[in-house]
Amino acid sequence: YEFGGNDINFVPEYTANVAAHIQLPWNLSMLWEVHGIGNYWLDEANTAEQDSFALVNGRISYKRDNWELFVYARNLGDEGYSNNALDLRYTDYSNPAAPRPSGMILHIPGWPRTFGAGLSASF
Repeated sequence: YEFGGNDINFVPEYTANVAAHIQLPWNLSMLWEVHGIGNYWLDEANTAEQDSFALVNGRISYKRDNWELFVYARNLGDEGYSNNALDLRYTDYSNPAAPRPSGMILHIPGWPRTFGAGLSASF
């Protein structure tokens, strides 16, 4: 298969990150992040493309002495995107040297909106 001149798959057109860390009274702090990822190809043939997307994350924490209690949210906008993909269109498990089209790209989704909490200690 000839893929000369194609873009490398999983290399986004751009990446951009912006973050704000805000120190609040009473040992509280807040962190907001926006990660922007540009279009990228999911396969070597450049036939399956992931559109650009942005992920917004947040975290609020309470820190005292050597421990920290925090809550967080990832992908607040519940943005759907492919974190990875497997190109099964040219897979022949009986003979890898003789691929045959199966017509399928298996998309592995990125994390949906996720909430969590944690406690950390440092010594």
